[in-house]
Amino acid sequence: MQPEFRVLTPDTIARIIGQEIEIIQSPGIKVGTPEPLELLQSFGASVINSGGVVTIPEELVLNCLDTVPRSFSLFNGDGKRDQRYTRSPFWDQYDLWTRHARLPGLPEP
Repeated sequence: MQPEFRVLTPDTIARIIGQEIEIIQSPGIKVGTPEPLELLQSFGASVINSGGVVTIPEELVLNCLDTVPRSFSLFNGDGKRDQRYTRSPFWDQYDLWTRHARLPGLPEP
């Protein structure tokens, strides 16, 4: 069993996510090359000026966060697993859509 390392509380993480969503909606983010800009547009983001500034709707962000795997591994040059990362328990305790804690024992939506 690996020890759990927490730097931020669930409330702090929730606040950070909320503020990040606000920032990417207004004023938006600058995307420096055409390919990712076009990809974001194809998923519903809006280009707001010719300088490559794009706004990303909250629903798109939340849908992307819902696809984050529970864990992933990094492999070394020999093809052997070098590191394994597991998603924080925060994601199982917090509902991004409602921005409220999930009740213990309830399945993920």
